[in-house]
Amino acid sequence: MNNLVNEKPLLKVCIADHLWQIKDKELRNKRVDHYIKVGYPGWEPVRVQYPYMLCKHEDGR
Repeated sequence: MNNLVNEKPLLKVCIADHLWQIKDKELRNKRVDHYIKVGYPGWEPVRVQYPYMLCKHEDGR
């Protein structure tokens, strides 16, 4: 996975297996969104590929 978007570094977050194993895609997305909002405030997912998620900061950092 490329760790740069427009030459800006991304945060590489490892997501726990219990979240990846949720079969209901809508529920899994809600839980992952909550995980990011609580654990990494100000960051938003850019790309997801098991077991990692790349996130960028909302103010461009």
